[in-house]
Amino acid sequence: MAFSNDQLAAAHAFAQTMIVFDDQPSDGKINFSNVEKLSKPSRGNQTSSTLPVSEDTESAPLPSHPLNARALVQAAIKSGIICSVVNPTGDEDNVVEGVVMAARRADIISLDWNIQSSSGPSDNGKLATEIIARILEKDLEIGSRLRLIAIYSGEVSSEKIYNSIKTALAKKSFIFTYSLDDNALTYKKNVRIVFKKKKTNSREDGLGVSEENLPKELLEEFSKLSSGLLTNVALATIAQLRDTTHHILSKFTSDMDAPYFHHHSKLKGNESSKDYAVSIILSALKAEIEKSKVTETYTSEEAIKNRIDLYKSNNSTFKFTYESKKGQKVFNLRKEDIYDIVIKGYDGWSEESRKEAKSIKDNTNNSIPSKGDVEKNLTNTFHDNSTDASNSMKKFMLITSTQSTELSEIHKKTPPRLGLGSVLQNSDSEYYLCLQATCDTVRGDGYFFFIPLDIAEKNAVAQIITPNVTSDSDDNLIELVIPKRCYTKSLSIPFGAITKEKPYIDVIYNQSSKKYLIKAEDGKEYRWLANLKYKKALQLAQLVSHELARVGYDQFEPFRE
Repeated sequence: MAFSNDQLAAAHAFAQTMIVFDDQPSDGKINFSNVEKLSKPSRGNQTSSTLPVSEDTESAPLPSHPLNARALVQAAIKSGIICSVVNPTGDEDNVVEGVVMAARRADIISLDWNIQSSSGPSDNGKLATEIIARILEKDLEIGSRLRLIAIYSGEVSSEKIYNSIKTALAKKSFIFTYSLDDNALTYKKNVRIVFKKKKTNSREDGLGVSEENLPKELLEEFSKLSSGLLTNVALATIAQLRDTTHHILSKFTSDMDAPYFHHHSKLKGNESSKDYAVSIILSALKAEIEKSKVTETYTSEEAIKNRIDLYKSNNSTFKFTYESKKGQKVFNLRKEDIYDIVIKGYDGWSEESRKEAKSIKDNTNNSIPSKGDVEKNLTNTFHDNSTDASNSMKKFMLITSTQSTELSEIHKKTPPRLGLGSVLQNSDSEYYLCLQATCDTVRGDGYFFFIPLDIAEKNAVAQIITPNVTSDSDDNLIELVIPKRCYTKSLSIPFGAITKEKPYIDVIYNQSSKKYLIKAEDGKEYRWLANLKYKKALQLAQLVSHELARVGYDQFEPFRE
């Protein structure tokens, strides 16, 4: 089974809602069978350009590109999608914000291109591009999201539509690229705009997409947003969460309030008891996910092989690059070798397969890479150069080890809190890690314990990856390590008393500097970069405590040796 099947299955599991925006919806009763073919006017046929009117239209002008809303909604339901059709006619001034708000809950958006104003001619895409821009602006407020937008129109020229969208959105700083192979506009890999031509009537000899087929085609387009194995896992996991929502809700009835109040009273209503309410819900959700078959389907051996196949669809070899004492080396690996190494580990790569790989023409003079070389550099195999491979490793560590970072747009409205695992930077570009116990960050006198961090040396293994945004790029990641004997340089910084009315220290986004800042009582300002995940912060705290508690004492030297 191809990887595209995994993508489509994940998309089917995830996508549940679709909004279709069109100024000519109908119930499907408009009859085009009585419409005669237009003939070229001549002196002998002065009335040949007059169209007969169907009885269903009651002498009204026939819509040029009507939408069969009934057929569309029925087809969507069969695909497991709830579909809503919005007609903007007569409410053009207010409909934009309504569609934008609804789009926050919708998985798929479909827009007509030419909207007929109630008091004027068609707008040639003006309203559609305005809606797209507003949707994307709203998405940025939560840090962006997967977004599929389709233009479903009777317009013939997709090139004209794509160019109009690119030009209009470029003015809003959304720079889209067009792919001829994919026939779509894309923005930062997570936004996709496609054009689907309406199949308007029988004269078009089957060209275009009918309303009955539109949901299916848009699901296929949505699946192309899922470009990786982990994307499939994310979509399927979230879909599973959606499916189990009401089951979880059935567990937490009003009868559970009394035990929670008991717990709350024992902790005297501090922040830990409030967070506990969320923690028990998340724990229940996690338990439901573990019961599901998400991993069996989307991270199975077959799924991994399908994704590896996508890297080299032409059956060419993978170039494994690594550093040796004699400089950079390249060893070519077949798909079968990559399968074995990724799925079974280096030790599962059979001796016979290694010899076959060694016999590849370009490998004749190269020795088989060692276990250490492979385990250290395997990511290089899937990238064109070591820089890209290194960046992907850093981003993966950032995602897996941090709870929140300054890259998150949502913190501009919901400030992060200072606590265990917070990474700060002072005005001298020195980095610090907060190791204050969690219980002390919501009570006490506002003193927080920090240890210094060093920038990792080249080729050293970083213990912390954090962004340090200095431009619009999110690739500026800083690799940090805890220095030896860091406790000798530790410090305590007061950030103001913690009270019942203000039981935590907020980090505030500064609009002018575009940084998250926190001011100490002595007036010094610190820049917040990230909050590590709780277990990661505990692991680093344990390393520091181990360093501090090393067993060492004077003893009789000959016996010690």
